[in-house]
Amino acid sequence: MLCVDLTPLYPSFVHTTFPFLNQIRAWYVATYRDRFFIEPPIWFRMFIWMEATLHIPLSAWMVGGLWKGLCLFFFFCLFVGVL
Repeated sequence: MLCVDLTPLYPSFVHTTFPFLNQIRAWYVATYRDRFFIEPPIWFRMFIWMEATLHIPLSAWMVGGLWKGLCLFFFFCLFVGVL
């Protein structure tokens, strides 16, 4: 997610400092031909922002819960998120 999905949100100096981000994204697009990255719809940029503001903090919270005690709720959330 951080190396493929969110790269359009990064400032330009991040792309020049870490060129592997562009290479990973290019490989992903060439390999999987994901139409959302080849020709993104109008709403896709908002989806990326939602992913950055909701998915990243929630994932960090769930991994922290799993790390502390393997609560079944966190495991279920992680399982549903992967599907």
